[in-house]
Amino acid sequence: MNSTAKLLAAALMGLFAFSAAATAQNAADDEGLPFGTRYSVGLDKKIIKGLHVELEEEARLVDGVSTLDKLYTTAAVSYKVCPYLKVGAGYSAISARRMNEDVMTWDWRHRGFADITGMIKEGGWKFSLRERFQATYRTREVSVWEKPQTALALKSRFKASYMFKRSGLEPYASIEHRLMLNGAKWDELSTDEANFRKSEYIGLKDVYTNRLRSQFGLKWEISKKNAVEIYGLYDNITSKNIDSKKSKPQLKLPVTTEHSNFAAIGIGYTFSF
Repeated sequence: MNSTAKLLAAALMGLFAFSAAATAQNAADDEGLPFGTRYSVGLDKKIIKGLHVELEEEARLVDGVSTLDKLYTTAAVSYKVCPYLKVGAGYSAISARRMNEDVMTWDWRHRGFADITGMIKEGGWKFSLRERFQATYRTREVSVWEKPQTALALKSRFKASYMFKRSGLEPYASIEHRLMLNGAKWDELSTDEANFRKSEYIGLKDVYTNRLRSQFGLKWEISKKNAVEIYGLYDNITSKNIDSKKSKPQLKLPVTTEHSNFAAIGIGYTFSF
């Protein structure tokens, strides 16, 4: 495939992603499913064999393509210890758009993460399991009786892909489990509508699954330096609604658990050198 054909194909992938986003948004509106889009640009620098430094900027939109929700600026380093094992660590600066009485503000968060990935290859197939620990610090003050100032989570992702070497196309599918490690925990009376005010705060000790993500996508290595990726994801989210007094650990309402879903389509570009 010559350079002109590759550029045309890449442009068509971008056009497809935008068209798919619009179509999915209409379908989501009909079904009442929250829907978003994601766009990213990244740099991947090889330092020595197996050692890479990566930079990425990502914009996340909600309501399809109409409302900016978050911006992620990420720097990471990874090292392939052997053909079957890779380790990595990184930092993300996250700015979340928030509306406060019709005034837009930015809620800044700082996230550090470390991960280890085991992988095996068989022919064109590749299977991997990644374990990632992350800590996310909110710059805005929060009530520890409702949520942690620094949220800790463990994300476990299994991914399967197949590489078509001649074309550089690599379709994949993955599933990821996110475990909340330090949610605000109250005793068993907290969910009792008659006795929740007598509930006692236990501490930041609640551990529960708060997201299960399914994702499928297609990565295309246009050349040794250029790659594009389009993907779709579906999240099943569990959150706990806790409303307590600011002055002391006393609930104002019973603690409830909420289940919600979210879907998104994304496109990304990476330049490697």
